Amino acid sequence: MTTKLNVKDDDFAKAPWTYPGQPLEKSSLVSQGLLHSLEVAKDPPRRLGQARIVDEDDNMGGPLNEFLLNENAANVDQRALVVAVGSNASAVVMHRKFHDHNVSTTIPFVTATLHSVGIGHSAHVSRRGYIAATPVVREGAMSFVVASMLDRQQLARLDSSEPNYVRRGLSGSQFRLELDGGELPSEFYIYVSKWDVLADTDDASAALTFGNQQTVYTALLTRSAALRDLLGTEDYQEAMRTAAADKTLRDQISELFEAEKLTTTNGFGIERAVRKFTYGETKSEWHREADDPTEEEHGRVMRCVASGDTIEREGQQCIVLNSVLHDELFDGASHASVRNWENHNVPPALARIVRSDDQPMGTVGIDQIVRYGIGVELQERVELIKIRTKRSTLANFVLARPQFAMMRVQTGDLAIVEQGVCLMDDLSMRIIGIEDGWDVIVEGAGTADTEMKRVRLRAFSTPDNTVDRRDELGGGALEARFPTASDTLGIAPDLPWIFLDSATRTNLGLDRQKLGTVRVRASRRYQILRELRELMFVLVLALIGIMTVLETRWRYGLIAVIAVAMAWGIRHRLRSKVKART
Repeated sequence: MTTKLNVKDDDFAKAPWTYPGQPLEKSSLVSQGLLHSLEVAKDPPRRLGQARIVDEDDNMGGPLNEFLLNENAANVDQRALVVAVGSNASAVVMHRKFHDHNVSTTIPFVTATLHSVGIGHSAHVSRRGYIAATPVVREGAMSFVVASMLDRQQLARLDSSEPNYVRRGLSGSQFRLELDGGELPSEFYIYVSKWDVLADTDDASAALTFGNQQTVYTALLTRSAALRDLLGTEDYQEAMRTAAADKTLRDQISELFEAEKLTTTNGFGIERAVRKFTYGETKSEWHREADDPTEEEHGRVMRCVASGDTIEREGQQCIVLNSVLHDELFDGASHASVRNWENHNVPPALARIVRSDDQPMGTVGIDQIVRYGIGVELQERVELIKIRTKRSTLANFVLARPQFAMMRVQTGDLAIVEQGVCLMDDLSMRIIGIEDGWDVIVEGAGTADTEMKRVRLRAFSTPDNTVDRRDELGGGALEARFPTASDTLGIAPDLPWIFLDSATRTNLGLDRQKLGTVRVRASRRYQILRELRELMFVLVLALIGIMTVLETRWRYGLIAVIAVAMAWGIRHRLRSKVKART
């Protein structure tokens, strides 16, 4: 559901007694002054990037990351997870903080339950006159909270808006945070007051449980005659207005709390330097023992992290494995089938294995295009199966390693059925170094395959009307005739499309799999033969000229020199077209 945000609500400058405002009751997304419902993936449970927007007609829309992309906003993995216990749990308050300082107002919010942390009152009076909330360590406590996901600018702005608080990173193992959907992040941020907290009236060592402003002011005015003298009233709203109008008075009240021993510690201990981290860098767990890998699968199921920008990809889509793990479990295999452990219905993707001594055990670095291929989020789990491949060592040496393109398989139209051809977009054709009508090698592996399969096809540029027609028909989950990656995998934008007929998909092991992926490269044999045909034509012309002009003793030597030069030129041309760029 989508509603308009009432930006006049929760205005503490006009009505400080309404603090902390109206917290969000369910996961939501604020953008462009609108409040959208957010449905977090629960079956199966997924990371927050897979959450779905619910539109104004209560229909399930696209994934959160796609919405953020269309808003030109940072994706979920680039944001920080920040827990709020006070007014920052209000969508209106957060919108106002960012809007008034020209900072993006696109903010995802997720409801959550925070364990071992209670909510108390900071032992100071804010400039608006209210006594703000702050988290306190409380064994056995369980607090309903709202977590916002903020980009770097939003986080910096929120820091500057909280002069009486310090942002701290908490460990999920010590303070369990259970997000809507059951996700348990390993780390998150929370703002803790720089001041002590107000003590309970019955137990001075315990924090006073958070209540509304009338409750806390009435309790304090009842307990302290000195406070009544400072404020000159017993009416809580009048007291708040008086405090808001006088900074010196607010400072005196804060000192009075300390002098009359109305405070206690928040329990978090000495402040430490805040480690910078994003949601994409934090691990997550869920309550789902039934989905844990078996003993046989255990070593092959790993946590997905980014592969990094400095690896040698050799023109292929890659994963990065720890060298020891590579030797123990994969017998030095050069390629693997990467499968989405969180969604077993998604077809796998092929990837080249890069060894690294620095890759942490239990994790696998995965290129973004491979993650998009199988619809997996950072920190989710994948399964790796080693794949046997045929290596073209001689061709790699003579012509250099080829450039591969990973593409999403689409069901071919009638025009290409049983023709031994495929349809590709122009950009992908240029990337792998081919032109319209040239041969390509398409590689794939189905869910049950342990060997890479190859098919040679002739590639043609996809007509615009074919793409438009598929866009028009596409949509829905895997059960649909033409499912889309956005609806099924929760990723956007999708990989480039390749249209294949049923026979080709069967030969590649993808006959029963929708939204499968393949790797495509130029056929070097085809290109060599094509260049040789041109060479032979030139050689024949050269031979005719040489035979008529030169003496016999020079003819064969010059022909040999010309042939070698042309062969070198052909090799250079082919290398420049098909050579891997990375």
